[in-house]
Amino acid sequence: MLKFLQNQSVKYLFIALSSLNFVILIRPGIMYFAIIANIILIIYLVRKNIYTAWINIPFMVSWLLIMVQCFSIYQVYGNFTLSYIDKITWYYYLGAKASAKTNNRSCVAEQEIRHQYSDSLSWQERSNIAHQDATYQLSHNLKNVMIEYSYNIIDNTLEGSSSFYVLKKFHHDAFHQKCYDVLYYISALQNKLYVFAVFCACLLLLFYIKKIDFLLLISLGITCYLILTSGISFWQGDRFHIVFYPISILACSYLFFLIQNNMLVKSISNKDNNDTKIH
Repeated sequence: MLKFLQNQSVKYLFIALSSLNFVILIRPGIMYFAIIANIILIIYLVRKNIYTAWINIPFMVSWLLIMVQCFSIYQVYGNFTLSYIDKITWYYYLGAKASAKTNNRSCVAEQEIRHQYSDSLSWQERSNIAHQDATYQLSHNLKNVMIEYSYNIIDNTLEGSSSFYVLKKFHHDAFHQKCYDVLYYISALQNKLYVFAVFCACLLLLFYIKKIDFLLLISLGITCYLILTSGISFWQGDRFHIVFYPISILACSYLFFLIQNNMLVKSISNKDNNDTKIH
């Protein structure tokens, strides 16, 4: 992205989008954001009347592998999809939590009921009941869905790594217990700072950057997308966020550099104008 901004060569834009497409094969949850990014790329190329750039091997290979994955799942399980993770996560997490609130029972009890019902079903059948559950709840239980979704985002933003709770069960001596408490506190603080930094960066981007910057659009877009989609699950702490800490740090640093550089240019411009007036 940075290379593209430096010399406006579209091949770097394709390489960046190809990398994002390859990530889909490892982390299917990023699929919807990647599709939006690819659509933005298409619109950009059409508006610039650039058509020859489509012959880009990494980009074509990335989509070929995605299609191979979808076709493989279709052959084995009956659905032309990249992954079942989105529907299953809804069914056992946010969908279960919203349904539990409606039926006035605990989330764990609701999850147990859903597991007992669906564990014997095929993946295609699980996908269908998850889709039906999402359609029904978004139509008839939207209030509770949005309440639990918002709570999940807050919980995943404020909490630290749940791994430390697990480790505490295996080491009962006071020293290890204290170490895990301190490490959990650091993890939670880092998680809060991460989300706060991304939020501030988005505000600065909105007010100080007047033109579209693909580097910031994609990098901050990824982090915001992950924060928002983390609301589908719960009790995750920083598990969703921590993978993209480096991207966020680089994006924030680049943004602050742009703002500082912009202020410097304005300062020099004002000084030149004042000197002109004096002369």
